[in-house]
Order: sequence, then C-alpha cells, then structure tokens
Amino acid sequence: METATAASREMSMYELRLEHQGRRWTVPLKEGSRWRIGRSPDCEVHVPDRRVSSDHAELLFDDGAFLLRRTKGKCAVELDGSAVESARIGGGTSFQIAGTTFTLLNVQDGMNLIDASTVLRRGHDDTPAPSALPAAPSSSDVTGSRASRDSNAASVSLLAELLSLLAGAHDRESLTRRVLDLACLRLTATRALLARVGEDEQIEPIAARGFDEGADIGAVVSKTVLKRILEKRQAVLIGNTARLPSGLQHQESVVRNHIRAIACSPVFDVAGRLAAVLYLDNQDRPAEFNVAEAELLIWLGQVWSLLDDNLQMRRRLEAEVSALKRGAVADVQMVVESPSMVRLLERVEKVAQADACVLIQGESGTGKEGIARLLHRRSPRADRPFVACNCAAIPADLFESEMFGHLRGAFTGAHVDRKGAFVEAHGGTLFLDEVGELPAPLQAKLLRVIQEKRVRPVGGDRDAAVDVRIVCASNRNLAAATRDGAFREDLYYRMATVTLDVPPLRERTEDILPLARYFVELLGGGARALAPTAEARLLEHTWPGNVRELRSVLEQAVIFAAGREIQADELGLESGVRGAIALGTDSLAAVERRHILQVLERLGGNKSEAAKVLGLARSTLNLKLKSYGEG
Repeated sequence: METATAASREMSMYELRLEHQGRRWTVPLKEGSRWRIGRSPDCEVHVPDRRVSSDHAELLFDDGAFLLRRTKGKCAVELDGSAVESARIGGGTSFQIAGTTFTLLNVQDGMNLIDASTVLRRGHDDTPAPSALPAAPSSSDVTGSRASRDSNAASVSLLAELLSLLAGAHDRESLTRRVLDLACLRLTATRALLARVGEDEQIEPIAARGFDEGADIGAVVSKTVLKRILEKRQAVLIGNTARLPSGLQHQESVVRNHIRAIACSPVFDVAGRLAAVLYLDNQDRPAEFNVAEAELLIWLGQVWSLLDDNLQMRRRLEAEVSALKRGAVADVQMVVESPSMVRLLERVEKVAQADACVLIQGESGTGKEGIARLLHRRSPRADRPFVACNCAAIPADLFESEMFGHLRGAFTGAHVDRKGAFVEAHGGTLFLDEVGELPAPLQAKLLRVIQEKRVRPVGGDRDAAVDVRIVCASNRNLAAATRDGAFREDLYYRMATVTLDVPPLRERTEDILPLARYFVELLGGGARALAPTAEARLLEHTWPGNVRELRSVLEQAVIFAAGREIQADELGLESGVRGAIALGTDSLAAVERRHILQVLERLGGNKSEAAKVLGLARSTLNLKLKSYGEG
C-alpha cells in the first residue's frame, strides 16, 4: 500500500498532451500504473483518429519511469522519427502514432516542465526530434505530405533566420535584440526578457522587448517560475496562468498585464552553468505555449549564449592585439641617438634588475609607457604580466573596482567577479600612468596597497596577497605637487624610490630624424623616405606633442604623399626656423655660418646628415666648415 501511494503521488505530477488535426487536449496521469492508448472510448487515452487501432499501445509506469509499448496497433509508434516496439521515456518526450502527436509532461504546481538538457542532447543526434521536423508520411497520405512540406519549409525559414543572427551579431546589444525579436515572432509572444540571475535570486535584466516605459522589469519573472529554474537547472517551465493553482495567476504583474501564457527557459553557458533566463509571455493567446515552442525557446537561448561568448572572446582577442601593437609602438620609441636618451636607457638597464618602485616623469608623448615596458622586459619579471592603467581615465567611483577588483553583486552592474589590475599583474609589473591626477582619497587607498601588498575586492571580506612591481608615470612635477599639498608626500616617496626623467623631443633633436625614418618604414604605404627639405622642416618644428606628435605627423604624411619621398609641404607643418635667429645688422655670411653650425650641432656633428638637411653637397659643406675654421 505504501509503495502504491508513493507511485500515485509521483504519478500526479505527469500528464499526456495530445495534438491531432490542430486540436489539443490533455489527459492527466493521476491514478493507476497502466494507460491504454487507442480509438476505443474504453481506453484511458482516447484518440479520435481512424488510423489508430482500437487498442493500439499502452503507457506503463514501472520502477519510477514510463514504458511506452505498442500492443495491437498496426501503425508504428514513432519516437524521434524511428519506429519502436517499446521504449522508456521521460518528461518532455514526444512520440507519434499515425497523425497524432503525444507529449509526456512533468507537471508541478500546474506548470509543465520540459527537460532542457534532453532537448539539447537530442540536437546532436543524427535524427531530428518529431516536434522539430516530423518524418515524412507515406505517399498515400496527401494531407500528411503537405504537412511535412510545410514543416520542412518552416524549418528552412527558421534556419535562415538563425544564420541571419550569426551574420548580424556584431555586438551584444544587436545580438540580444535580434534574439528577442525572433523569439517573439516565432512564439507569438507579446513581451520578452533576457536576464541574469543574481545570488539573491533577483534577476538582472540584460535586454527586454515589449515592456512599457518605467516598468519594473526586475519583478517580471514569477518567483514560483524562477524557483523551479534554480532548483531544476535543466527545465523549461510552460504555464497557462488561467489554470495555475500556484497563485501565479494572482500576481500583480500578471493581472495588470492580462497575461495568459508564460514560457521561461534556462540559458546555459559553454561550461554548462546556468547563465541566464529567457522569458516570454502573451496577453491574448488562446492556449499555452506548446512543446515545440518550448524547444525552440531553449535553442534560441543557447544560440544567444554561444554567440555572446564568441563576441566576448573576439573582444578579448582584439584587446590583446591592441596591447601587442602598443608594445610595438613602445619599441619604436626606443630608437635613440641623443646622449641624454642613451644615458636614460643605461639607467633603465640598471634599475630593471632591482625590484624598487619607479617613477617616470616627462611631458605627454615623450614615451613614458615605452620606458616602463622596456623596464619590465629587462627585469626578472619579463615572463609575467605587464598591466597598464591610465589613472586619469578611470572614474573615481570605479577606481577601487578597476584596481582591486570586485565580487559579483557588489554593486549595480557587477554581473561577474573581476580580478582588478593588481591581481591581474600578480608576479609582474603594474604601470600606473598619470598617477598625479588621482584625488586625495584614492591616493590614500593606493598607498595602503603599495605598503601592505594586499588588496581587498569591493564586496569582499578578506584580503589577498599580491606580488607586483609598481611603475608610475606623470607629466606633472610630483615633487613640486607634494610641496604645494596637491599630492601626498608619503605616497610620492613610496613611488619614487627611483626617478627616471624622460627629456622632451625638442631637447634631444638628435633623435628626431632617426625616429622619423623609422616611423616612415614602419607605417609603410607609398612613401618610403623623407626628402631633404622634409627632414629640414622636421628639425625646425618645436614638437610640443613630442614623439606622439611626430608619429602622428608622419602617419598622415605617408597616407597623402604623392611620390616615393615625403616632401616638406606634405608634412602639414608650418615653415620656420626652430631657434630664433637674430638678424639685426649681421651679414648674410654670419647668419649662414650660425645656421650651419647650429644644424651640425643638433645632428651630433654628423656631416652627411647636416648636408642633407641644409640641401648642400658634402664637399660644399666641408669647404664652408674649413672657411669657418671648423674643418
């Protein structure tokens, strides 16, 4: 008796859904353990189909599972497109006899549960599911053939729409919008919602369709439905609110919006974890969502998850490529010939072997990040990460999250855990650019982490040890800023164990032409060299933007150059002598002498380069220098 009671209790959770010639009805499987399927009115599952035998098949509840078996029926019982004599089936399974489709549903609190994992596994089988693509009937069944052709055409149409998703998904926003539009179109839904599920079982909307402005989207999904999703993790819930005994039909949002039917599917990530829920509802649908629509909803959720993962991977790869390109530009900035830069690089080689904090100072565009990267590559940490952060570009309210990380749910928008720059740079180098722009409260937080070498993520309750070398940079004089009270003195001395000063380009003119020629070669294009007049124009310019400005000027010149050589007027720089020449009452010969000696000095005594810049033959330059007593 106890076993029978347990079986009966378990049986009350199932029903058999039938569909024949557009008509749908349900047979509850509440009592007993055997249900006959046939055309006879005496059968527990009565089927008004002339091709079904009077006593065609039976459904048995045996050992905690259902057994489907053909008894006296002449037509085959088809499961997943194949004829079977008997088979064990579970909730969400569909089978077909002649022109009637049967679906076994697990019912809890008036809601039908479809096993999503079974649907997804079936998608990898060679034979499609009957609800997705029915097997073609015999040639004598004209009506069945037409239905099969219509089903095939619908499947091809759906495939075309899914391929359109692939082609048009360039970012998360457009991808999500397309998925929700397709879901509403295919399932005739009024509203749609894709949302993540937080740890507190509150949903965090990713995108929505059909909701009124100002609607509380976060309260749309019923707690009853959400609870089933979280408990089962492999179920799609389909419910007709008019007959739910769970209280769902009395919820304010359901009553206010006249919701008749609801479908909600779990969305799994590539690792099989619950990532989100895809929710649909309808206000005027005469019947609840059917099994085929539920399966389509499952697959649409998985299509979104896979494409979204692909988009995120593409963004990560683009970021890595961008970082590699920035590293290449940093190497370009190490092309030096000036004595001041040579001395600086010698200091870098020595400092690299130590593990002290380094402060790099210099004007914007002088190549401070290039020096920091070289410092890292020459250090024992070279095989570990180099993480660069622009402190001036990080909003103050996000600084702690960017630097120290956060836990999922720590604040609005924190959908996933974030490591933070210190943890990402663990074992390597953390480069903090424009550190002088940090406000005082953030300076204090940064000082604590540098001193203790421990970070606590936002929303966390424990610290984590980090091993990073700190390299900072600023275009401000931080020593002067500490005296003025604009920068914390204790933080300055923590950061400036070693100070490296990068001279501006105007003070190392010997580097202008080597860098310019390197940029022309690097950037490619039609132009391959600089005309002597162009080189002279480059030497005349004061370069307030330093190396960054030089690269920008040459990048534009390479694009618009008419020939193989870049001419002076193609640089976009105004003509004018770099240094002020006092004309006064000096003779022309005196002005010429001073100009030639200045150019030669700026080029480090390189007569060949000076001759090119001056537009003279090397022999003519030598004769002039001898006349000046400089030969």
